[in-house]
Amino acid sequence: MNRKTVNQYILSGRISAAIQLMEQSIADNALYRNGEQLQELMGIHRTLLNYMQQDVSAGEVQKMTTFLKKNLLMLSDEIHRAESKGASGSLYYRRLSEVEARQSLPLDLLLEDLASTNLKQENRENYDRLVGLFFDTLWVSDRLSDREQYLLASQDEYVRLMGISAITLGLMMHWDLSKVRFLLLEMARPNISVIYRVRLATGIFIAFQLYRYRLPLFEEELEPLVQRVFENKSYVSLFSELWYSYLKATETERVAEEIDKKIPQIVQNLRGRETGEFHENFILGEEAWQRLQEEAEEGNLSLEEISSLEGFEADAMFSMLKEVKKYPFFEDISAWFLPFDAEHSQIKSLLDGNAPLNNVLPFFAAKACNTDLYSFVLLLGRMPAKNIQIAGIDLDGNLQEINPEEHPMNLMEALDLNNPDRQCDVYMGDLLRFSKLFSFHEQFVDIFRRELSLKDLPLIAPYLPVEKLLYAGASFYYKQNSLTKAIPLYESCLEQYATDPEFLIKLGDCHYATLQYAKAVEFYQRADLVKDLSYEVLLRLAYCFKMMGRFDDCIKYYERTFKEYPLNLTLLIHMAQVYIEQGLYEEALPYLYKYEFTAPDGEQKVARLIAWSLFAKGDFERSQKYYQHLFDTMEVKPLDALNRAYVFLAQGDKAKAFQSLKQAYAIDPTATTSLVEALEGDKKLLDAHGVDTDALLLMIDGAETLQKRE
Repeated sequence: MNRKTVNQYILSGRISAAIQLMEQSIADNALYRNGEQLQELMGIHRTLLNYMQQDVSAGEVQKMTTFLKKNLLMLSDEIHRAESKGASGSLYYRRLSEVEARQSLPLDLLLEDLASTNLKQENRENYDRLVGLFFDTLWVSDRLSDREQYLLASQDEYVRLMGISAITLGLMMHWDLSKVRFLLLEMARPNISVIYRVRLATGIFIAFQLYRYRLPLFEEELEPLVQRVFENKSYVSLFSELWYSYLKATETERVAEEIDKKIPQIVQNLRGRETGEFHENFILGEEAWQRLQEEAEEGNLSLEEISSLEGFEADAMFSMLKEVKKYPFFEDISAWFLPFDAEHSQIKSLLDGNAPLNNVLPFFAAKACNTDLYSFVLLLGRMPAKNIQIAGIDLDGNLQEINPEEHPMNLMEALDLNNPDRQCDVYMGDLLRFSKLFSFHEQFVDIFRRELSLKDLPLIAPYLPVEKLLYAGASFYYKQNSLTKAIPLYESCLEQYATDPEFLIKLGDCHYATLQYAKAVEFYQRADLVKDLSYEVLLRLAYCFKMMGRFDDCIKYYERTFKEYPLNLTLLIHMAQVYIEQGLYEEALPYLYKYEFTAPDGEQKVARLIAWSLFAKGDFERSQKYYQHLFDTMEVKPLDALNRAYVFLAQGDKAKAFQSLKQAYAIDPTATTSLVEALEGDKKLLDAHGVDTDALLLMIDGAETLQKRE
């Protein structure tokens, strides 16, 4: 059964079509219990059809329709789950089969064992194994009973944090009202920690986005719970920061790829090698950023874009530590959602007695998400200390204790557990790494590749400053130069900021950079109605008209810009070039002459353009004089020699034309391709001036032959 199709039928009101598909699936798979449930719902459907033929109030019909849709959706999910359990080889259904086969350890008994007072302190290895087992069981659980919800809510925070992540992961696979209710009820609890709030809010954020089309059916049950949540005003800012952290995370993979592409060797040095052989200077932390910049300067690598990006450290860590995510530690799903705990059995032995690693851990923890922090310990804990530096500190077995006055930060301060902004970034970072780097990540919903619409976020959007958040999100993408992502966010809040010139200019810039010139003109001109445009924006607006072929409008804006900024003489060249592109050389020359006589670099800057324009309009003698001046006083190019040859041929002097072409090869012996391509482009103009292009091609060939002989 295609669950997506069936659910679409149900939500759109095509109940009969959905029932037919479900009946077929039940018969094909002998799902007798589900068949009985469907028969009951079919009876309700028949009653509903009778109501529609009778004088029954619309409210009653709507109430029954909602009830029917909700139960059909739940049954559809159950049928899909039953079908997939036998046929699917995915990790989810393999784990579900394992859990069902392990009947002696149901979820409630696991929770009772985890609540044992001394287990965590006395046998951490067994405790960690039990937490992983609990995570897997909760992840694939069908529904949470009242008893299971009570036991989970009564656990210590470490278990509850893992439980919320397991619930979130489960909701990515199947809708479950009991789990959504549990998240909302826990959010409304007083005095819960910041990190717990972040995980709860993230679960709701993801679930409400994934199931936004079915949520209206459950509004009656969920709306009161949402209201209770937002009685705590801190959730407004928390959801806002969560949205911003989500946007930042969507850029991490792109920036990491940019880092890999631009500085692959440096990143390799920073990662080390899985073989156990490490470069002499394995560097992380502050020294890494300094080294990156030095390498950029020495190798002429442009890191300006990368270094200006917000969250650069997190992006670099994603790149540097991705190979560590292949370690056995990360084969368990639960490992990707662990809060960092130095006592965890997988890393405690690596940290015990390793003073250098313990001392440097806070510096790394201040910038890393949990999975990167575990990766860092796993990597460095298994490496020889010789010749390894972290933030300028040598990892040597004989390293003395770091002076606490010089390095006052400790691990708990670095983890910053009470900072909502930081914890949102951390948890989104962990979710991102799971979505991209887990070995079976393709089997899970990748929320970072989906369009998560904040404006349409069901039930929650009315409590949030949506337009401000969309503007902030668009501005973030604008700053990151991810303009295709910025455009829909800007347009989503256009109504709110329709008269804000800064907003309109940014939206115009996005369209300008993505070559949508007509759209850019629209927003630039709307901004111009509110506030005079800056020099840079006026130039972009004129350029848009030029690219649209609206040359008169282009000249009009260049003229306006020159009137407002008369000292910017390069505008004269811009205007001349607009006329030159249209073949209006007579109109172009006054601007070029004005620049020649008023700008300090006049002769050098426009001599080439004047010479070409004079040739194009047939003034060969004056053109030749400008080309002579060009060759006498400036550094020339092969194309200058070709253009000068045009002039000589137009004057009937083939010998001088040939000498000019020889000069082209003296400048660049490999100039043939560029000369021939230029000649093809100029053919129409050359024909108009009686220049024999076939003879010119023979001259180019002859000049090349002589150059090779010499």
